[in-house]
Amino acid sequence: MRIAVLYRALDPRFSKNFPADTSGREDESYHLSIVEALQSKGHDAFAFRVREDRLQDLANLDCDLAFNLVEEGLNNDSALEPHLPAILDVYGLPYTGGDFLSIATTLDKARTKEIIGFHGVATPAFQIFAGADDPLSDNLPFPLIVKPLHEDASIGVFRDSVVADDAALRRKVRQILRKYRQPAIVEEYIDGRELSVGVIEQGSRRLVTPVNEVVFDLPPGFPRIFTYVGKWDSESEEYRGIVPDQCPAQDLPAAAEEEIRRVALQVFELLRLRGYARVDYRLRADGRLFVLEVNANPLIGEYSVMATMAEKMGWPFPKFIHTIAVEAYRRFQRESRAVTLRKLPPEETDRENR
Repeated sequence: MRIAVLYRALDPRFSKNFPADTSGREDESYHLSIVEALQSKGHDAFAFRVREDRLQDLANLDCDLAFNLVEEGLNNDSALEPHLPAILDVYGLPYTGGDFLSIATTLDKARTKEIIGFHGVATPAFQIFAGADDPLSDNLPFPLIVKPLHEDASIGVFRDSVVADDAALRRKVRQILRKYRQPAIVEEYIDGRELSVGVIEQGSRRLVTPVNEVVFDLPPGFPRIFTYVGKWDSESEEYRGIVPDQCPAQDLPAAAEEEIRRVALQVFELLRLRGYARVDYRLRADGRLFVLEVNANPLIGEYSVMATMAEKMGWPFPKFIHTIAVEAYRRFQRESRAVTLRKLPPEETDRENR
């Protein structure tokens, strides 16, 4: 197949509008490892930089499939991540990963929790704060964790995000409202093991990867959370004290592993995810499992947790990427009438519309 690997480089025109910890987080070489993996499997793959001022170029993109790596949105705004799949749908171009609805849903942490919670999936109790003086719900005892409502990649999550009293809560909510210009989500803090699995579609099957664990070996006083600094700042104590990819997780009870796998498939179905996704959990000492977050289109670079989990499943990186591409193309062949219309000559398209 001829595959365009869509990526987006940081646009300095928009970087001044966003907090420092949301800029520069994209690895400029990330897309190249995907191109190389696809080429190694025989595809005619090439990189295509998505530019916000030239989105119409996508309409004439000469390819069979777009491999969507624009996981951080347009205009340096995570809230615009769902818009690229919507544009690709309009142009009738097949693409990998989630569609507009699934990405938009999972970007809203509260909406995700409302949907899965309604269907009986355990997730930490939460409250949305639109203002720093909003009254705290009685069913949210301290400690709590405070995060931006619409971010991913640990953006806005720092050591002080876990709060033990009302003053710290108000201070953190106020900071998020000011810095990220969006509501804060305040959640019950679950102390326990941090686990995740990937779900990958292959034909009519949905495969669940081995369980990954984030292992914390942090100094006293550091909360056991995967902060932005711990994820991205290689010079920090937090980065050095966190192993993000122990896979498979060690000494995991069989019942817990079975529940993790079952819930991942349930969540994938409930949120109408496509292609691949990652589900993150906390497993409390009493054995109770909570879904923390659901990631449509998570990072899938060569050293990502998703790639690690796929490798432990027996899929080397090129096979993992090849599978995502091939299955996306096949899905669009089966399901998307837009693909057919895109290939019809103009007069045939007109006839279809009469």
